[in-house]
Amino acid sequence: METSIVEEIHTTALERHPASLYRIRFQDCDPFGHLNNGRYLDYIINAREEHLLQHYDLDLYSERFRDFNWVARSSRVNHLVPLRPNRMVRIQTGLLNFTRSQLLMEAVLTEPDSRTLHATGWVEFIHVDTRTGRPARHAPELMELFQLISLNVEFSFAEDRTRVNAIKKALR
Repeated sequence: METSIVEEIHTTALERHPASLYRIRFQDCDPFGHLNNGRYLDYIINAREEHLLQHYDLDLYSERFRDFNWVARSSRVNHLVPLRPNRMVRIQTGLLNFTRSQLLMEAVLTEPDSRTLHATGWVEFIHVDTRTGRPARHAPELMELFQLISLNVEFSFAEDRTRVNAIKKALR
């Protein structure tokens, strides 16, 4: 009998705010020596993909997600303090909230000691049937997982400044 996603990951404590350290690569920077604004989203998406695999055993390229997966619908990045080549950055991600067919994830980019906030980012993903390209509902076991890891934070892209201020306050 196949085990559900939630049963598989219940063997370890669920981390609702996974974080990893990344090195800013020279080729990702602009002529001013800053991480190129367009590359922030790449770092954010890559970090989230790694966190999903490491903390929830969700390999988005596995057979399990062949017919149903997620596509980015909208995104927003706030660039606060420049990131420079060869510097380490801590990227923390989390699921802010979800619906039957949508996920809203957040990323917080800080110094490794978490004292300086470099950037924040949000990406809204839509669950789709990869065979038709149409939106699809999440499977019940995914909804169960999302319930366990969701931060249950209300957020809209129009309120990003309020959320940035709340993150800064929490870092103090």
